[in-house]
Amino acid sequence: MNNLKPWIRGLIDGLTATKMLNKTILPSKNRLALIILDSTLEIAFKDFLIYEKKIKKENLEFREKLHKIVKNNTSFDKEVWDRVEFYYQLRCGLYHEESAKTLSDDYIDEFYEIVEFFIDEIFNIESRKHILSIDDVFSFEELKILDINSFDEVINKLIVVIKSTKSKDATDIQDNLSRMGIRKKIEINIINKYIKDAYKHLFYYDNKLTIWTLSDAGELRYKDITKDLNNIGD
Repeated sequence: MNNLKPWIRGLIDGLTATKMLNKTILPSKNRLALIILDSTLEIAFKDFLIYEKKIKKENLEFREKLHKIVKNNTSFDKEVWDRVEFYYQLRCGLYHEESAKTLSDDYIDEFYEIVEFFIDEIFNIESRKHILSIDDVFSFEELKILDINSFDEVINKLIVVIKSTKSKDATDIQDNLSRMGIRKKIEINIINKYIKDAYKHLFYYDNKLTIWTLSDAGELRYKDITKDLNNIGD
């Protein structure tokens, strides 16, 4: 995300937050997602006009006027704008009504696509390349909390480091173990033997991301070896 313009980073966070909400079991998740998406779209419109078109901020305080100015500076079809207006009105209704009210997944999926479409078009980017996964958002904090030396077996240490970091090869894994504060260094040949031979069923190499990650069996092993750690979340 570092190569994005500063005013675009927050928009990507809005899309990421919506995807994360979708993974939860919160009863009001779609209501919250609609509010986040609508706010993200409003900010995208303002940032586009302020930073890309150099239009003064005081002209953009009212939503109807904001839409009008964006329309005058873009060439999107009327059908697209009709959908934007529909979801804006839907958001206004839910925002001011009781918090228990919500809406269907289909509405959120469509509105997400609309917001993503506008961001990509007006800023000339591909949002999907910058959306963070749940692992990207949470696992690094877990890396800070887990004590690598609390795992006695070498295989468990390797499972934790591969789960918690992005390692391209055995050298990266060794470096990340050092960064996590491992007391006894694990040699490169041992790392390769474990992940490519003796315990290869627990790992696989993601050719698309070019990193080592855990297989389904490895994920189960990770959950098993970390379930009793009391220091997580303290």
